Amino acid sequence: MRKSRIGIVLVLAAVSAPAVVAQSGAIPGRDLLAYPVGLVAEPAALPGMLGLGLYNPAAPFLPDSTRLRLAAGAMNTPADIGATAQVFGASTAWRRSTVTVSLIRAAVGGLVRTDSDPLTIGNDVAYSTMVGSVGMSTRVRENVVVGMALRARTGRLDFDRHAGVSIDAGFVADHLTRLDARVGMASYLASPWRGGDDPPTWLASGDLRVAGQDSVKTIRVGVSVSSTAEG
Repeated sequence: MRKSRIGIVLVLAAVSAPAVVAQSGAIPGRDLLAYPVGLVAEPAALPGMLGLGLYNPAAPFLPDSTRLRLAAGAMNTPADIGATAQVFGASTAWRRSTVTVSLIRAAVGGLVRTDSDPLTIGNDVAYSTMVGSVGMSTRVRENVVVGMALRARTGRLDFDRHAGVSIDAGFVADHLTRLDARVGMASYLASPWRGGDDPPTWLASGDLRVAGQDSVKTIRVGVSVSSTAEG
């Protein structure tokens, strides 16, 4: 298992290397990954309903009895807001690990173009972003899962388009204490090649059971914190 985890790191580094040179300038649409995507996705650093590991690559780990999981979600707001989001992902078990592929797209439409007066001119201003991720998660201890993900992100604001790659890592510790507590931490969009153009987001979450004894009927309470430099 140790050799397998080392291999994951080497593969991710090799795949991302060709894209390093091309990265420059901030990628538009970073805020769209918190809203509206945050309304249809899972809690930041812990496994959620979709189980796609959109923020924490350790979160999608499949139980021993599960071989495949498919998930999708979408959101559309009224026309005066114009925000849309779509997420899709698939996870499969492989050699005591879980391989996950996911895709997120978020956009805001109806951003009209004006000049010196309220009259609109030309086409609407395009504002969107897309993130594709490939990750792997592995249980390294009875209660601890670690994961890594390679992400490619594109963003567009009007005629300004940029793209880049990032490598993220995280962990989830579950079934802690008699209250079935969970804790998780992860990086999000961490790219050492971009410097200050796109600083990473650091995520930490925790929750515990306050009522109920199983996953069907239970009440959990938790807290989630995220931090982005200059964000």
